[in-house]
Amino acid sequence: MSLFTQLQEKLQGHLYNGYFACICPFHDDHSPSCFVHENGYRCKSCGAHGSLDYLNKYIGGHEVKVVKSKSQVLPAWRRWEQQWGDLQGIADHAHETCKRFPSEMWYMKERKIDQFFELGYFGMMDNWMLFPVFDEKHKIQNIVVRHTKKKDVRYAIKHIEDNKPLLYCPNWQRVEESDTIYIPFGIIDTYAFEAIGLASITGITGKSLSAELLAPLGKHLVFVPDYQEGNEAHHLANRLGMEHDVLDLEYPDGVKDPDGIRSEYGNQYLLNLLGVMA
Repeated sequence: MSLFTQLQEKLQGHLYNGYFACICPFHDDHSPSCFVHENGYRCKSCGAHGSLDYLNKYIGGHEVKVVKSKSQVLPAWRRWEQQWGDLQGIADHAHETCKRFPSEMWYMKERKIDQFFELGYFGMMDNWMLFPVFDEKHKIQNIVVRHTKKKDVRYAIKHIEDNKPLLYCPNWQRVEESDTIYIPFGIIDTYAFEAIGLASITGITGKSLSAELLAPLGKHLVFVPDYQEGNEAHHLANRLGMEHDVLDLEYPDGVKDPDGIRSEYGNQYLLNLLGVMA
């Protein structure tokens, strides 16, 4: 296990793409203000910074305060690996669990994505829903998880030594056959587009997209931001410097993303907002 992963477990840090946030051990911290990367750490509150080796030595000789909060719930990657092996083994077990115990699919049914259970190879483990991340050859590259009980816990990914940016795609064949790719800002939103027959991709941590990932597709890209995130989408699209459009949808009251439109108003309503013929 890498020192980065050891520190994440010791400090009960919340993992993001390439770093984790945790309670700072150097001052009386009450919310995660210390950010730990592979090459060091820095606290945005007290300014403490240094190498991972120093951080590890420091917490070894000091009592580390752990603030119990919903936002610090973490997936048990180490235990899952000990029990089920590699990423494929974890995904297989979580998927088979849902097959053997259909009640485990309650969250998928609540989100109205249970129809994509096999396509997405969804699974459930310890109240976490698992979204395996496949490449074009259908090999698992990572797993994104979402806690189904605690609404304030965001998506998390498995930390891998060469944690390179990845794309999440529910249907690579559809992407290959399509001239236009729709890019929402959430994994479940990609299934809203899949439901209406449109190719869709996103980053594995929401908006973690780059020209390096998208350029090889050679497609016309249409960014579809969530409610009131249009400006951010325009900035992202312009930064990529590629052929693209940004589609600011007219969201109905109380709806904040494309999947919300599909769930509440149906496929045809979403198609109409997108200006796409069924």
